[in-house]
Amino acid sequence: MWRIPIIGVCLQSELCSFSKLCQLYLSSLLVAILVSPVAAQTPHRTGILSTLTNDRPLLIISAVFTLFNIGLAFILSKKSVSFLQLTLIGLGSMTAFLHLGIGLRGRGLLLLNGLGYVGLIYALLLPISFLFARRIWIYWLLLAYTAVTFIGYFATHSVSMFSWMAILTKVVELGLMGLLLVRIWQSRRTPSQAVSPAVNID
Repeated sequence: MWRIPIIGVCLQSELCSFSKLCQLYLSSLLVAILVSPVAAQTPHRTGILSTLTNDRPLLIISAVFTLFNIGLAFILSKKSVSFLQLTLIGLGSMTAFLHLGIGLRGRGLLLLNGLGYVGLIYALLLPISFLFARRIWIYWLLLAYTAVTFIGYFATHSVSMFSWMAILTKVVELGLMGLLLVRIWQSRRTPSQAVSPAVNID
């Protein structure tokens, strides 16, 4: 008799906690983005910033933020998001956070590149009607952005300058471009539907 109200209260409490966690996450991410240009221009990066932007810690941090973005996409879509879209969000997030971290080593161009990725990924992730109606254009823009980044790296780096982190980032970018092409093809085949904003329309 009392079981249903109790379950409802528990679910409401969990959703409230998740909402607060999302607010904290997005606020922290915004603060990090705002201070990153200053941090990147610091002449001597020592201590915690230097440690966190080393290859292995950066990979772990990027993976954690990526998993949170995937979880956020799953919740915002009311659990109706496709595996393809979750993978797309995951690869895009991983690319964004890796570029941000490498940019914090003092590489301003990569920092700006990472900020651009963050903006495009959250344009796909957040349930905003204006962006949702123009999702196909965001796919094309992200595809072009990733292609320029991918080609630009090989145009400005010799083979001897490749590191395992660089190779990993390029593999992630290749996967992202492939998924974007599939998603664009699917969107062109699927007739427009009047649906509420969500991460996916499948």
